[in-house]
Amino acid sequence: MFASDRKLLLQLGPRLLVINALKPYPTWEHFKKRIASAWKILQEVVEIKGLERIGLRYINRIEFPSPIVRLEEYFDFYPFVGERLPQKIVSFITIAEFPYADDRDLCRIQIQRALDSETKTAVILDIDYFTVRPQTIDVSDGLTWVEEAHSRVEEVFEGCITDKLRSMFEKAN
Repeated sequence: MFASDRKLLLQLGPRLLVINALKPYPTWEHFKKRIASAWKILQEVVEIKGLERIGLRYINRIEFPSPIVRLEEYFDFYPFVGERLPQKIVSFITIAEFPYADDRDLCRIQIQRALDSETKTAVILDIDYFTVRPQTIDVSDGLTWVEEAHSRVEEVFEGCITDKLRSMFEKAN
């Protein structure tokens, strides 16, 4: 189901609730209200006995005007290529997982080149924060978990980028 502006999408299925936001992205406060509203309505219609998995994921597409980008200038999380290897990389993907909340949660960070343009470089920085073990978050604590997850995702995002990329974002806004 789409919102009237078709920028928010709600997907509902057996044992599944997904809320997506598309560009231009809403503020966290606005998006959080939409999550809370969908969660409340779902609880009014369906008895939710437990949470198998809960997650918050941000897929960031970062575009650069040049076809050649030195990743280490913009990211603190990127594939390292030693000096004995060719330095021109056509494609890449790097993934790491970090435990949080006494190993209850994981944050998976993935960075890869988007292969859809020859004139510029686009990089996908995908940050997925989720519970590892089923039933570790009580249904009544779901929205509190989402807020905590958002704080962690923000910290991870800031840890993945350099001041040069932050500056690029500020100039774009």
